[in-house]
Amino acid sequence: MSQSTKTKTQLTTVDEDPRVRMQEIRSLVAKAVKEDRRIDLMEFNDRDTARVIIALQDQLRDTQTRHRKASNHIAAIKEMVNMFDLIMEQATETLVSNQERTGELSMLLRQERESHMQTASVLNEMATQNQQLNADLESSVNTIRIALNGSTN
Repeated sequence: MSQSTKTKTQLTTVDEDPRVRMQEIRSLVAKAVKEDRRIDLMEFNDRDTARVIIALQDQLRDTQTRHRKASNHIAAIKEMVNMFDLIMEQATETLVSNQERTGELSMLLRQERESHMQTASVLNEMATQNQQLNADLESSVNTIRIALNGSTN
């Protein structure tokens, strides 16, 4: 852009570097967008209007790129959440199945324990009867021995 600068006695035209001016325009546009100001109400000369359009297109492209990346991140997170849901569903099914199996095994174990307790009770009773029979048998043997010893004398 040409800029007029007035010195003491003469008017000098200074050519500004277009890259520097483009950076200035980008900065002004970015600030206006950030502050939610209308860019069409800002005063730009004819040469800067094209730069403003380029700056807005660049901002639009950057916004679209960020939006696409964010959409991809959201899609990836949704996929992860779906995978976690599937894992949790399978884990829940496994836990419920294991609980049911544990309940069945616990019931079988209780039944087996009761059976063992009945067997132990029967065995204890049989042992008591066996002791009584042994005592009776020993008494009978002693009686017979005495009888035999007495008849031989």
